Amino acid sequence: IVCLFMFGGDLPVGDRCTLLMAFLAIPVFSGIRLGVGIAHAFSWFRLTVLSNAVLRPVTLLLLVTLGWRFGVSGSAAGVMALHLSIMAAILTGLAWVLLRGVNRTLNPGPPVYETRLWVRTSTPLLLISMFTLFYPELNVVLAGTLLTNTELAVFSAGYRTALIIAFGLTAVDNVNLPSIAQLHAAGDRVGFQRVLARGAQLKVWGGLAALAVLGLWGEGVLALFGPEFVVGHSTLLVLAVVQVIRAAIGPTGEILSVTGYQDACLFVYAVSLVATVLLTLAISPWLGMLGCALVVLVITVVSNLWLRAIVTQRLGVDPSILGARLT
Repeated sequence: IVCLFMFGGDLPVGDRCTLLMAFLAIPVFSGIRLGVGIAHAFSWFRLTVLSNAVLRPVTLLLLVTLGWRFGVSGSAAGVMALHLSIMAAILTGLAWVLLRGVNRTLNPGPPVYETRLWVRTSTPLLLISMFTLFYPELNVVLAGTLLTNTELAVFSAGYRTALIIAFGLTAVDNVNLPSIAQLHAAGDRVGFQRVLARGAQLKVWGGLAALAVLGLWGEGVLALFGPEFVVGHSTLLVLAVVQVIRAAIGPTGEILSVTGYQDACLFVYAVSLVATVLLTLAISPWLGMLGCALVVLVITVVSNLWLRAIVTQRLGVDPSILGARLT
């Protein structure tokens, strides 16, 4: 916010207000994510999914649609302020529900602090989360340095559309990961493998169904952004295949993170980050937005197969669709 006031003097007033609202929304959104994480730890999945992934976007979309329907023309700053208000209300309700739930579940006692252990454990998890959460943004930013504005818009639209498949994959993983952590702690490798196999089958069939839909009607989906976006259909299909491959190989990084092997992910993700930059700079000038999508495909396959090998070696289970034969 300080930088905005120091260096944002040349921006129009409306843009400065929009950015200010966006900056103010960051701590509120962080609070929501923290609450979702706590709910996830207690396996309160309805609260995990509904609060942030459903209630927040649906409420915003509903209110904006109602405003448009009744002739209220909102500015970007106004929509951002509305979004901030919605997030503040969700955070308040989420905190209230969590406090009641935690107090019923746990017996309160004197706090015990293990700061050194907490920092040592949370630091690699933070870096892993940053990579997985912002990897799509990294690809879009890299593409923006090489593509025209029109090509970048088409690539971004295709990427966002393909990530709808990732939402379903993440939902399945969010349900399974607490059970995976518990089964690993209990030493139940058979149950561990069974949960992985069930999740892999569900995600692969769902991913293939979504891929078929995008193959048949993907051009129509892209046309919703504008007729000029239809040229990105092949790029969309490549990015959708990426999600199916992720489903087939399994949630490798997530498994390592909840079983105490999070450090093993760091080197893989560091190599993937460097390789993404180098391959994008090498391939995309020749193949355009399709080249950017192919880079995502290559990095996803190599990094996830690498992590699968680590999971198999250290945990003795196969997170991929091939692991179903072991159950």
